Amino acid sequence: INAEYMGIYFFVIQQMATQGNAVPSATVKVESKAQDKKETEKAKEKDLLKKLDLPNRKLFKLIGGIPPQLMLPNPKTGPKNSRSVPRPVTKWIYAPFYNSARKDGLKLNKWQKESELCEQYPYSKLGKPIDIVKYNAQEYEEHLKDLDPTWSKEETDTLWELCERYELRFIIISDRFATETRYKRSIEEIKDRYYSIAAKLLEQRNDCSNVIVKKPYNIEHDIRRKFNLEKFFLRTPEHQAMEKQQLEEVKKLEQKIIKEEREQQNLKRLMSKEDIPDPGENETFSNYKRAPAVPKQPLNVKSPLAPSNLGESSPCNSPSGRGGRRDRGSGVYLRSQLLNSPLPVSESVQKKLDQVLKELSVPEK
Repeated sequence: INAEYMGIYFFVIQQMATQGNAVPSATVKVESKAQDKKETEKAKEKDLLKKLDLPNRKLFKLIGGIPPQLMLPNPKTGPKNSRSVPRPVTKWIYAPFYNSARKDGLKLNKWQKESELCEQYPYSKLGKPIDIVKYNAQEYEEHLKDLDPTWSKEETDTLWELCERYELRFIIISDRFATETRYKRSIEEIKDRYYSIAAKLLEQRNDCSNVIVKKPYNIEHDIRRKFNLEKFFLRTPEHQAMEKQQLEEVKKLEQKIIKEEREQQNLKRLMSKEDIPDPGENETFSNYKRAPAVPKQPLNVKSPLAPSNLGESSPCNSPSGRGGRRDRGSGVYLRSQLLNSPLPVSESVQKKLDQVLKELSVPEK
């Protein structure tokens, strides 16, 4: 019976579809949803193709769509991390320790690992005490009493106590000294008192190799140094700019002096040379021919250029007509013609030479 009803149902639907009547809403909805999905997928693919470049489009078509994402391993089901492996817990103990640099034997507590327990403070080795030169009553009466009459024994004793307590930190010592002795002393005076007494005691003990004896403290130099340092720190920006400008001017002057000294050396070299340049360098002497060199003669033979034989065999009276210096050529010549030839020097040196000649009132020709 059910089969007959189903057949009748489908037949009625077909007849209604052919006649243009409405189809039940359930079937229409299912078909419309399937079509919408296909259309959205196609639209997405078209959008991707539009966004991709030409080579990427071809690759996308060859692959056949978006590749599936890689499956990442689940941390719960994957291999166990090293952090998840249980480790033994380190035990901490609130243990006591002491500092060997302290003299009062103070003990304190701190948290330490059970495997790294240390009773002694690790940084106590860095707290090395300072060796201070000490004196007794006899040494003070014999050697230190008349060293500086402005200082009393009570002041000196308090100074030594503060030096031991604050390890020669003279800025702190000068601050504490005023409160304990009612006397106000400067840092330089306190340093001078300490180092003068220490040097005196070391000399009496024949310890001349100590640095305090080799390099004694100079209070005047220290005061001057601090005064200059304070003056340097209190400079105004205008004063700093002026100093910078002065330093630049000094550098320029030094460079100018060095340059002038070099030019003077070059002038001296040129003036020490002969006035006549080499014939090969200038055109005026290029056409001249050098005379042959006169051969050397022994001492016992009389030279033809001697005064006694001047009239007989002088080069001026020779039939060839040659005479004078070898680089002048033959015949008579004027010295003034050499002034027309330029000297082988630079223009700046030539100008300076002309200026010097004018100052000496030497004519140009």
